[in-house]
Amino acid sequence: MVSSLIAFSCLLAPVDAQEIILVLNKAEDTVSLVDTVKQVEIKRVPTGHGPNEVMVSPGGQWATIANMGNQRADKTITVLRMPGGDVARTIDLGNFARPHGMAFLDESRMVVTTHELDALHIVDVEKGVIEKSIVSPFKGLHMVVLSPDKKMAYGSCVFANKAVAFDLVKGEVAWSVDCGLRAEGISISPDGKTLAVGNMGADTVSIINVASRKVTKTLSGMPQPIRTFFVDGGSRLLVSSAGTGEVVVFETRSWEEKKRIVMEKLPGMTGDDRHPPMNYALSRDGKRVFVVVVSADLVAEIELASLSVVKTHKTGKLPDGIAVWTAER
Repeated sequence: MVSSLIAFSCLLAPVDAQEIILVLNKAEDTVSLVDTVKQVEIKRVPTGHGPNEVMVSPGGQWATIANMGNQRADKTITVLRMPGGDVARTIDLGNFARPHGMAFLDESRMVVTTHELDALHIVDVEKGVIEKSIVSPFKGLHMVVLSPDKKMAYGSCVFANKAVAFDLVKGEVAWSVDCGLRAEGISISPDGKTLAVGNMGADTVSIINVASRKVTKTLSGMPQPIRTFFVDGGSRLLVSSAGTGEVVVFETRSWEEKKRIVMEKLPGMTGDDRHPPMNYALSRDGKRVFVVVVSADLVAEIELASLSVVKTHKTGKLPDGIAVWTAER
């Protein structure tokens, strides 16, 4: 009864925070809205089944949640109206089940991948419809990022071990690059010139030159590099080494390893075990990055100047996707 009352009170709590992280609790089919200044969860909202990824629109009006499912597939996107976090609508993708990676094109349209039928879709989140679908010939289309001009999208294909490029203007697959086994995480440098693909099965990260469409560097020494993320204007790359419970930092000019930030003995953790880091989200000022620490049920807030954890934020069970909303746009 007490837990029910707490949950209910969270749903009614007013949202006046200046910075909110939205964290998907995959084991609970919910999303937590956490005030990063006060370090408190201000709201928890039901989602579809198995929420995996979340994105906030450029103007901050919407947050979208890809409900991928677990053993049972889902085929929906939950759309929240921000900053309140109320569900505005649920978009049914029809035959295209297991949505996952997302990226916003503008305030009302985004791209989203679907694992089943392996396609990239342009979705109008206000109208709740698919505008266009581009079918990929490669299996396991997973994460997606956009070029700075929003004319190209780049996806990771976890079963085909490739990165694939989509021409959004022509509505077709443009090219692909072989990466390593289980190419899962993908990120793009702010200038759009470099892709970093985490190969979970190969324990490597493929660095791809977009202009030449070739792998120019392979980073190693990180078991299960599930996510990659460029920070500091592209001068550094963060890699989630799930197998060692570390965020590994590389200088992109030389691709030399700078530091390993260990996910252990942080506030909110119990025991001495290391916990696997996963998804990232950047603060609006670019000075801090939030990383989900899956098995610890928390988010670690890393100060980029010192490359150290300065705060932790509690979440629900099995957190996964994360995004940042700020009052200042």
